[in-house]
Amino acid sequence: MISLRKKTVILLASFTLAAFAVLAGFILQARSETAGANRSVQIAYRRAFADLVTSMDGIDNALQKSRYATSPSMASGVCTEIFGKAMAAQSALSTLPFASYELEHTSSFIAKVGDYAYALSRSAAKGDGLSEEEIENLTALSRNASALSQDLRTLFAKVDEGSVSIGQLEQAQDELARADDSDVPTDLAGSFRQLESDFGDIPSLIYDGPFSEHIAEKKPALLEGLDDVDENQALEATAKLTGLDTSELQVTGRRETPVPVYVISGRQENTDLSAEVSIAGGHVVFFEKRTETGGEPISDEQACRTAEDFLLENGFDPVSATYVCYNGSAVIVNCAYSQDGVICYPDLIKVTLAPDGSVIGMDCLGYVTNHTQRQLPDTSVDEAQAETQVPDTLTVLSHQMAVIPTNGKNEVYCHEFKCENEDGRHYIVYVNAETGQEENILILIEDENGTLTV
Repeated sequence: MISLRKKTVILLASFTLAAFAVLAGFILQARSETAGANRSVQIAYRRAFADLVTSMDGIDNALQKSRYATSPSMASGVCTEIFGKAMAAQSALSTLPFASYELEHTSSFIAKVGDYAYALSRSAAKGDGLSEEEIENLTALSRNASALSQDLRTLFAKVDEGSVSIGQLEQAQDELARADDSDVPTDLAGSFRQLESDFGDIPSLIYDGPFSEHIAEKKPALLEGLDDVDENQALEATAKLTGLDTSELQVTGRRETPVPVYVISGRQENTDLSAEVSIAGGHVVFFEKRTETGGEPISDEQACRTAEDFLLENGFDPVSATYVCYNGSAVIVNCAYSQDGVICYPDLIKVTLAPDGSVIGMDCLGYVTNHTQRQLPDTSVDEAQAETQVPDTLTVLSHQMAVIPTNGKNEVYCHEFKCENEDGRHYIVYVNAETGQEENILILIEDENGTLTV
């Protein structure tokens, strides 16, 4: 008969072996799951890479066709095709594990091509053909697209033949950041980096879009020709507008943004202040008071009057309150410069009010950037003619003249029609006052948080 001790030893050995067997099973299962997950990731990366190559080929082909589009309808169709392929390429590129700065030229080129094509498509849809300069730009973009497309196809072929592993994409991000300019590209990271360094010059594009060269060169209109102010003058301007004393304020730095500013902070009892003052001219561009607020907000009508009076009393040209929205108990009033009854939306100012009606914030970057006395063009199209462009399914509620910004930070003089559809939803239709063509449509989102436009 086996002794009790021997039985115990046997049982313990059996349990230990069983535990090891179970643990080994878990390890094998975990490894299998990890390997499966890695394969899934690699498949996703490979699909995104393939989509990028296909989309880039499509951009290349469409750009080549665009050079020979002689009619507005053909130009519009081809440019719309370029835009669609560029959107697909950007989507594929965003799936790959690279930060935007590591493929800066590639990403920037695709974005510029897509936006430029979109602008040309809109122009062509109005009946305008491609100008000689635009065809030259498309030709230059086509050369870059062909080279990039060829490089991507070559790189993808290496992935297909196995000389470059798609799995290296996960390590490529860190390798790109560590690589020295003299390194010879021997892996996927180096190949992408070589592709970036070989990128050709992109032509300067002047058009109505956010990547146009004229935007980077644009100077703040309100500050043009004004002398720089020193820190003490900046503190005085802040004190005058916010009600704090200069002894409660200090300059904490500078920011070299499109509107270079002094950064200012301050404290008064239970109120903390942040502000920015333009170095040129000493205009307060932004301020915010962080303080305890509570209670029910003042009415929209009171808020609009308070915001308009505050701006007028502090030296701003006449403005009109346009829309109101809420941030907790605070009320934000959107105001725009009004020139002879014409609302100039680019000259935007946002004024924030506490429930008691006191001004606790202001953001006038749009006003500082764009404000000027405009030479408004003659209205070639009157209100009645413009209203014919409003769809019959909308009921016009009101009309006014307005200057609106475009995607390229240009301006268009328009008839503004506030309308309502059969469901009670409100829209704004803008009709160009010079051409009579529909320029833009906005939806008014009106809820408990106020009014927004999309």
